[in-house]
Amino acid sequence: MSNLSYLRNRLRKNTPEKAANVLLTLCHQATYLLNKQVDGLEKKLIEEGGYNENIYKKRKQFRGY
Repeated sequence: MSNLSYLRNRLRKNTPEKAANVLLTLCHQATYLLNKQVDGLEKKLIEEGGYNENIYKKRKQFRGY
């Protein structure tokens, strides 16, 4: 049984209020994790530069500038 099927079955056994609270909690967790991912990507961009920036540096090295 997949996790989604398990969750669906568990939600059906609860009251609508409990099911709504579980779904709201899952939404909050997903939002938290997405925010952490965005923060990490922003930090990486600041520290290492972006794709075009790095390609430009490599091109300059290749040309000997």
